[in-house]
Amino acid sequence: VSSPSTVVLYAVFDSGGGSGSGGTDVYRSVNGAANWTLALTGTTTDGFNKVECAEGSPATAYALNNSSSQTEGIWKTTDSGATWNNVFTPSTSGGNVTLGWCDWDIIFQEGQPWIQLKVDPANPNRVAATDLDCSYMTTDGGSTWSEVYSTFADTLPVGAGKKWSTRDLEVTTAWHYYINPWTPTTHYIAQSDIGLQRSTDAGNTWYHSLPFSVTWHNTIYEMAFDAGASVIYAAASVQHDIPHSTQIKTSVTLRAGGVLKSTNNGVSWMAVSTGLPAIPATSILRDPANGNLYVAMWGNATAGTQGGVYMSSNNGTSWSVMNTGLGNSTNFHAYQLKEDTGGNLYCMISGYLAGTTWTPGGIWKFPNGGSSWTYLTANGDGAGVPLYYLQGFDIDSSGMTIYAASMKYGSPSQKGLYRSINGGTNWT
Repeated sequence: VSSPSTVVLYAVFDSGGGSGSGGTDVYRSVNGAANWTLALTGTTTDGFNKVECAEGSPATAYALNNSSSQTEGIWKTTDSGATWNNVFTPSTSGGNVTLGWCDWDIIFQEGQPWIQLKVDPANPNRVAATDLDCSYMTTDGGSTWSEVYSTFADTLPVGAGKKWSTRDLEVTTAWHYYINPWTPTTHYIAQSDIGLQRSTDAGNTWYHSLPFSVTWHNTIYEMAFDAGASVIYAAASVQHDIPHSTQIKTSVTLRAGGVLKSTNNGVSWMAVSTGLPAIPATSILRDPANGNLYVAMWGNATAGTQGGVYMSSNNGTSWSVMNTGLGNSTNFHAYQLKEDTGGNLYCMISGYLAGTTWTPGGIWKFPNGGSSWTYLTANGDGAGVPLYYLQGFDIDSSGMTIYAASMKYGSPSQKGLYRSINGGTNWT
């Protein structure tokens, strides 16, 4: 970074050489990289991951600090890195940061690492920073900061569990958008990392509806509604991003999940998972004909972590496995459930990758009144090869037309959309 009078270089360096034995430090050079001096010392639990300054103003720079104590810092120098001070001190009882909903409902309970920092090239007092959840800006060189992703829309005081409107900077996976069938002005967004959002005014403003006191608060994959009893069920987990390629590998540790139930339109939730393994729940379906609940569990073939499909006939009080005929060898990455108008149940199992070896997934059908699952995608690619890595599927009301979205890489490559118009007998 240059100015008419001096050149200052800043660099972030892992003093542990990536081994985890040291911190991530900030160094500076004032002689064109001929020599470097330590400017800020980090540790493995309290290190720096980004440093920025304005073009033409190298004396003023900012560095992002991530701490294991779940506090974030932004350190500033005004003397070319000779001395530094933390200028970002958020607090629920003071501090110099105007907080948003994500700060109140998530950050101060979980903490998130910084990921990006930018300084206005023409104004070193104008800085923006973002972590995995929230975004902030200062226009006075860090004396004060304001969140820039939401707007408070409730009665004072500001705090956790309040209502906000969004500025569209909550960037995470949104799995589904639901409208409550008995209260149509109540809407829900099922999401990764930030759980569940609930609106009582048709989507204009939102509550964070899955506080940290709720088991499996990270991700809601799917919801099911019992309109007759005004009850909502949710497939939940602390394992996010299923079925992304990062989650299908055998090296990934299965994390907890299960079924949640709400009797007050999603204001509060309780776990109803007796009989389920402690693994992610990814899909939930309620049969309108008999009230039975079905849940897809993302797991393997091992007792205690066995994935597949589980059924409850008592509103979630207890569950029993129904895996006869379901799955391929070790692959029980059950991900999605559907039901046709005839009461036939369909289950999609996603990919399963051990090193470079794939175990096929696919789509199975459990006929109404039947006793076992039938494999529909043994010839899923139309050339005698099963479908290995499905991302989603859908059926028409009769179950005769089925669409399957595939993204298997490697050989054979199965990237694209597959269709059957005869109930899964043939595919193109």
